[in-house]
Amino acid sequence: MDVYPIIIEALHNRYDIAIDAVMPETTLEALQVDSLGLVELLFEVEDRLGVSAPQDFPTPTTIADVAALVQSMLAVKEGKAA
Repeated sequence: MDVYPIIIEALHNRYDIAIDAVMPETTLEALQVDSLGLVELLFEVEDRLGVSAPQDFPTPTTIADVAALVQSMLAVKEGKAA
């Protein structure tokens, strides 16, 4: 599943970030998404996809990092990872 559109839509809806401003290498800092914003973003993605973030995960710094985290959450949900 391509999670980028979900992440981009959540950023656009929550923070009014232009869709074309979000690329995989874009940093959360450049989008002015702080740690609280990241948590809110992850909650929205969790709700939308029915997944849960692990208790302890490396803090994403780019959109690609967020996508990788979401992909790992999906893999756990689908039983493909521990």
